[in-house]
Amino acid sequence: MRKKIFISYATEDKNKMLALSKAIDKLKGIFVPIIIADKRNPCTPLTDKVKKGLEESEYIIPILTKNSIQNQWVNQEIGYAIARNRKIFPIVENSIVNELKGFIHKQIDLPFKFESSSTEPQKEALNFNKCYKNVLEHLVKITPKENRVTLKKIIDTSKLKHIMGSIYMEYGLFHTLLLAPATQIPIQNHSHGKNGYFDYLINNSCKEYLFKYFNNIERDRYIEVYVNNEIPEFKVKLHLTTKENKEIKDKIKKSL
Repeated sequence: MRKKIFISYATEDKNKMLALSKAIDKLKGIFVPIIIADKRNPCTPLTDKVKKGLEESEYIIPILTKNSIQNQWVNQEIGYAIARNRKIFPIVENSIVNELKGFIHKQIDLPFKFESSSTEPQKEALNFNKCYKNVLEHLVKITPKENRVTLKKIIDTSKLKHIMGSIYMEYGLFHTLLLAPATQIPIQNHSHGKNGYFDYLINNSCKEYLFKYFNNIERDRYIEVYVNNEIPEFKVKLHLTTKENKEIKDKIKKSL
């Protein structure tokens, strides 16, 4: 699923927003830009559109220039994003760094800055383009990559219990969700508890099941495991870093 990037900007910087938005769109399969001005939902207050856009987005990129530094909407969008623990990567016009106040200011690390030019707009555009490309390269590096393992074989649930038990601990995925089969029986929220998910699956001789390990703070870090011993089919969807995905794939294949 493509991660959403919310672009916060002043109307005067629309050309910069469009350039950034097009660059995000080119990264197909990874990101999608969120621009509230483009979302025309009749009878929906602008504040609700902004909140929804920020809450749905993984990353926020404010374009901070002399045009937006005093812009009420841009400042409020940054404040709301911080309150929702969103990751913010501002692109800052170098000439206004000393004027920044509030949540984003010169005392914090601002690695993505560009030089403006009132006499050479093309030069400024090139500087801005180089800057946003650096931002997007950084986001590509830090964004978890999805990977999959698919095997056509019958899976021993008891064996899988021990394999996944070590993996979820090692990679900090301490929460578990049984997605199928649906059950009304309360099951302790721990795969290896007295009434854990695996024990339930084993005791009920479940031939088909789907469960998910995830990090409750970083929800984009997760592993989904699907077993169907009737076909048979075994699928693991990995949504961690590239390095972690490879490590886990190797462990699963060697163990099974």
